[in-house]
Amino acid sequence: MVKFALKITAKLENATDLQPAGGADNGLPYLFKLQCTTCQAVSDKHICLSTSDPSSTTYKGSASLVIGYGQPVTKSGQYATLMHINCDGFEPEDFIFSGDWACRSVVDGKYHEFQFTDGKFKKEEDQIEMIISNLEATFVVDRT
Repeated sequence: MVKFALKITAKLENATDLQPAGGADNGLPYLFKLQCTTCQAVSDKHICLSTSDPSSTTYKGSASLVIGYGQPVTKSGQYATLMHINCDGFEPEDFIFSGDWACRSVVDGKYHEFQFTDGKFKKEEDQIEMIISNLEATFVVDRT
């Protein structure tokens, strides 16, 4: 079994603490594409995993979420670990930023919940725009 860290980053303008609404371990569904390590085929559809039902098993292998590693993205362009994924027979290939997310305004410190539209979130507050864009996700083998 191989453990992967899912790391995310974004361009944050007048915002900080980007994370899933309620934190990374909140039970929201996360969508992934998986690649079979035997035949190299990538799943046609995204596979849904959540912290409340963290594993998916097929005849080719399994993938499961490991809770307790989630950290918010606090600085624009810096990666933060969202979660760990244990994989046996698969490697994670793609992550979709779906569901409810939250960030904190640097103007007033309040948290705002939202869903990304076309990979972006934009809100004007007290004549200052709060923008989250350039979403990126990468998977790194965790050897700990």
